[in-house]
Amino acid sequence: MADSQGGIQAVVWDFDQTLADTRHRNLNVTTRIVEHLTGKPGHGFPELADVNVYFDALNRVDSWADFYMEAFDMDRDTVSKAGSCWTEFQLNDPTPVVFYEGIRKALAHFAHLPHGIVSLNSRAPIEKNLEAAGIKNHFQSIIGHEEVPAGRQKPNPDGLLTCLERLIGMAPGQVLFIGDHDMDVACATNANQTLAENGHRLKVFSAAAAYGATKPLSLTPDYHVHSPDDLLHIAESLDSAML
Repeated sequence: MADSQGGIQAVVWDFDQTLADTRHRNLNVTTRIVEHLTGKPGHGFPELADVNVYFDALNRVDSWADFYMEAFDMDRDTVSKAGSCWTEFQLNDPTPVVFYEGIRKALAHFAHLPHGIVSLNSRAPIEKNLEAAGIKNHFQSIIGHEEVPAGRQKPNPDGLLTCLERLIGMAPGQVLFIGDHDMDVACATNANQTLAENGHRLKVFSAAAAYGATKPLSLTPDYHVHSPDDLLHIAESLDSAML
């Protein structure tokens, strides 16, 4: 358990639908990958009809790999090829990524803290998007899917724990982990279990980003965030808490 000595030590973010609305780019990239691997036009797949249909279909399954297998009838080898294509196709896609209103204000408020990103997206396009938005300097550690073994992605805590080690060396205190999905809430829970088992006086608090395009959660986070402005008040409550 964390103690009051450290206070809030770091802020860790998911990327897609937490820092930025990436649905349109991800739909376009998915369409290009599917066409590339299947040789079929994207409009022939109902799940690629528009961004809302795509996002709803993606959220009905546990992982992007399951989505590719079910929606596009891919076997595991082809899904693995799709994963290998993701970074290249993301980097070459011109679709704008829009950062949510209030994100810059929240980053400025937390400028005295180290920030990290733990995402199922690729590191290179994340960095490119942050650079284009002029906010890359806020983030000291970015963990993309390629840095975590396939079987240990979120909700397993490996990526989050690696990020925390890089940011603060597991110093005592509290960390705020902001994400839009059940897997982010579960990742925080799993990280806390591992931290406690290893004797670290560090606790991760989960904050669910409800301001983006996301499905209702079935798990209960420590905090619900209806606007990035809510993060300012959450940080104040963490700093004043005696844990």
